[in-house]
This record gives sequence, C-alpha cells and structure tokens, in this order.
Amino acid sequence: MTKQHWVISDLHLGHSNVLAFTRSDGSKLRDFQSIEEHDETIVDNWNKVVREHDRVYLLGDAVMPAASIPTLGRLNGSIVLVMGNHDHRHKNKKYEPFIKQFRGSSQWYAGPGRNWIMTHIPVHPMCLSERFRGNIHGHTHSNHLTQRWMDENEESYESKDRRYVNVSAEEVGYTPVSVEEITRC
Repeated sequence: MTKQHWVISDLHLGHSNVLAFTRSDGSKLRDFQSIEEHDETIVDNWNKVVREHDRVYLLGDAVMPAASIPTLGRLNGSIVLVMGNHDHRHKNKKYEPFIKQFRGSSQWYAGPGRNWIMTHIPVHPMCLSERFRGNIHGHTHSNHLTQRWMDENEESYESKDRRYVNVSAEEVGYTPVSVEEITRC
C-alpha cells in the first residue's frame, strides 16, 4: 500500500474562542455549537482520509490549550508539525508522543522546477521566484493572498494569488488534503 501525504493547518483543537471568530462579512468562521463538536468533526474527517502509514504535514496551530494535546493521539498517520505561532516550544515535550517531527518549514519536491514550501505563515512573494513554485500555508484562515494586475487599458485589479494555497482547516472542509494533488499543477 502506497503511503500518501496530506496537509492541513490551524486545527485549533480545544480552542473554544475560535468559535467566536468571524469572516470579513461577519459570518462565523467555524460554525459549530461547541468545541467538542468542532474537535470531533476534525478527528472524524481526518481519520476518514488518513491511514495509519500516511504522513500528515500539520502547518501549525494544532492545539490550544495544552490540555487538548492528547486529542492528537486519536489522529491516524504520522504527523510532521510545522510550528505555528500558537505552537509554543514549552509544549513540545507534551506533543512528543503524538508528533513524529517538528519543523520550521518543509519543502515538497513535485518535479523539476516545481518545488513547494510548506509554512504556517505565508512567505514573502520574493521567496517564490526561482526556488519555490508556490507556498502551501495556513495562518490566514479564510483570507487569501492577492496579486495586483494591470490590464491592457492600464486599469488595475486584484485576483487570488495562485502561488499560495491556504489549507487552514475551514478552507479545506476540516479534512486534510493531498499534497500530491495540490502540487500537481
């Protein structure tokens, strides 16, 4: 059986305040009745796609508070945690039974000239020119990076920057997504 590689970010397991976050239009970012329902949805969705021998790149903000760290033990696969701004170093000892590796970033080789960098916080666009085709990231939740363009009439407009793939939990249906699929383009 072939090992698959998955990616997701910003689980915020146990973080009841995440249920109060809103989008720019005022709608709820995560529409759950309780943090228990939120966490169970993530665990169920994760385990529906990830098998025991698969690898998952968790791009930061895994658990808040530390008392919820054991929830990671219910997730299939081996987890590589790319540290986020809420993954404090003092938690590492508590994370160790559930996390295979800790990283600041991770690189994904998808073929010649098609390297991707996986981070919690998006990297600066200048980092994507020659070395990396794109950036798989989290942190921005429902917000996406944009690019400003100029058309032939010299009118500017903005569009989603396709070099960036946001895998915050709410953007991927609270389910890890295939790294191979993301980087196939």
